[in-house]
Amino acid sequence: MNVLLDPPRSVACVGQQPASTKERLSALAESAVDEVVHRESAAAVEALLSDRRDIGCLVVGPTMDRAETVELCEAVRSIDDTLPIAVLASEVDASFTNAVTLAGAATCLFSPDDDTLQTVVERAVDDYVASRQATEESSILDAMLTQLAVPLYAKDTEGRHLKLSDLRGAPDPDEALGKTDIELYSDETPELAKDAYEDDMSVVESESRVFRREESYAPDGDEYWSRTTKAPWYGEDGRLKGLVGISQNSTELKEKEKRLREVRERFDQFADHLSHDLQNPLQVASGYLDIARETGEETALEKTEAALERMEEMIDDMSTVASHRGLGGTDSTTFYLADFLESTWKPLSTGDAELELAIPDEYLVHAEKVELRPLFETLLQNAVEHDPTAPLARTRKDDDGDLGEDGVTVTVGLTPEGGVYVTDGDGGTPDSDRSIVLDNADAETPDWASAGLGIIDDIAARNDWFVSITESEDGIRFEVDNCLGVCEQPAPEPRVDQDLTDVGTVGTLEKEGYVEHDSVSNEWVVAGDGAGIRGQDNDFKFVYTTVERPTRIEGRVVNIDHVADYSKSGFMIRDSLDEDATYAYAGATPRRGTELLWRTHRGTDGTSQTLEVDPFAVDWYRVDRVGDRLTAWLSTDGQTWEPVDERRIEIDDPVYVGLAVSSIVPGALAEATFRHVTVSTLDA
Repeated sequence: MNVLLDPPRSVACVGQQPASTKERLSALAESAVDEVVHRESAAAVEALLSDRRDIGCLVVGPTMDRAETVELCEAVRSIDDTLPIAVLASEVDASFTNAVTLAGAATCLFSPDDDTLQTVVERAVDDYVASRQATEESSILDAMLTQLAVPLYAKDTEGRHLKLSDLRGAPDPDEALGKTDIELYSDETPELAKDAYEDDMSVVESESRVFRREESYAPDGDEYWSRTTKAPWYGEDGRLKGLVGISQNSTELKEKEKRLREVRERFDQFADHLSHDLQNPLQVASGYLDIARETGEETALEKTEAALERMEEMIDDMSTVASHRGLGGTDSTTFYLADFLESTWKPLSTGDAELELAIPDEYLVHAEKVELRPLFETLLQNAVEHDPTAPLARTRKDDDGDLGEDGVTVTVGLTPEGGVYVTDGDGGTPDSDRSIVLDNADAETPDWASAGLGIIDDIAARNDWFVSITESEDGIRFEVDNCLGVCEQPAPEPRVDQDLTDVGTVGTLEKEGYVEHDSVSNEWVVAGDGAGIRGQDNDFKFVYTTVERPTRIEGRVVNIDHVADYSKSGFMIRDSLDEDATYAYAGATPRRGTELLWRTHRGTDGTSQTLEVDPFAVDWYRVDRVGDRLTAWLSTDGQTWEPVDERRIEIDDPVYVGLAVSSIVPGALAEATFRHVTVSTLDA
């Protein structure tokens, strides 16, 4: 039985001769109450009240012994401490009135007439029903505020909190009671707090609602969006009492909207990109088709067919790039870069154009092929073209009937910054356009450069790759840095384990933080604030030891507080405790998956790469250091490890090896839990 659906509107009466009392109350059953029931003894009434929850008032008749009446009132109170009890007496007796009142009776009536009795009982039932329903509604509201994780609130006409959802990371409801948004939030987000308070006052003064107003702020580098609805709150008398509201986090929705806009923009660019990329295989197909018509050679038809198939693959790849990535999909895999480049080059390798790979066969990259292939096709295609605005020399027949370019050699190799370079051997960029590409001049960019560089720039930006263009002895050099790559090789064997012995800070922290270690379970709890670890920022709590030989740190990140989407908890090897030191880091974020951080040269900007999988789908991390080569590894179980990135950095003995935690919000601690942490020297 729920009091909101079935209010307790029955009346019980008790006494040795209860019939007369029941008859006097019978008129109520026709309108104000559902039923009038009677019992002859106190024990029977107690049983009735224990069994039924629809009783809204108890009337004790005047024939019941006074001592027994007092005992009954006390017994009823132990069953229901709010049920109204009306005691009837045949004569005025102050001591008896005091006794039953102290025992829990709501009223004591001396020989009331029928109208008085009925009025008192009706009001008692109404008040009891209202009280029970208010209690039930309050319980429902409290459950909504504490269990739903939805930011609901109620405020008075001065904007002071009366009720507030109990949410993690939000103010404690008890501490928020009686405070305005300015008093609660001005230290962290003063502008947002001021705007919210002005909204409150606008609702109160105009008695009109604010409906689904969107606002954003980014106090910690993470853009945060909220969608707010506020409405006036009126009492039963119709007078304004304040306002009620809900403010929902709409950041994820906004991110989806942004990605959808990016998809639309990329589809708008789709035709331009394809018209550029399809020039080469289309002209190859056309050229070999001419040869087949003139000579009847079957090999020419086979090459024509291969070029057409490649066009189909390119359309599929570009369509995938234009669609799935923008919707948040990720199909990153690990594969051999040399094999990938050979297969990408094959449709372009007509005539005398040659590809020279300065890349070890065992070099692995971690990326999405559908993203990487169009990028390298564009770079390689540009590298073998002289004047892209004229008919391509390598797709025209030479005097001997072959298709080709005169000795163009395209070189692809690795950069020290974790990337790949492509040089064109002075062939790929026309002299007239080279200054435009190199100097980024204001002159009108030729169509070939606009389309080609647009493809490269779009893909690089989506993957946090850095593209640069320089001039070298071998011609124009395109570099794509901050890629994830590593040479496949056996992992070094650990030799001697070392303990984490020191606790310190790198950079500037506003709060001291804390470190706890359970040596039995090998669990570490580390809490730190700071601006983060990226660019020139290097602020975090650090639990570490120093090592003077090849070393490894590995372990599992169990949890980190969601202070910001990119709050950091991970494993680091760095050159020193100075803010401008070089470092390698692998770890977890609360919302953005795995993050790898690097600074390869002292004092330069640090870089970041994220693998946006479900948070903690990968939760085991390892960083190895052998000489100046540092390698990041990932695992889902701590047994099978996959190398994902390797870079050479400026680093000297001793190195600092440990656990790094940063909330990336100065003044707000993020607590991270690590398990199975080991530091060991390596047999390398």
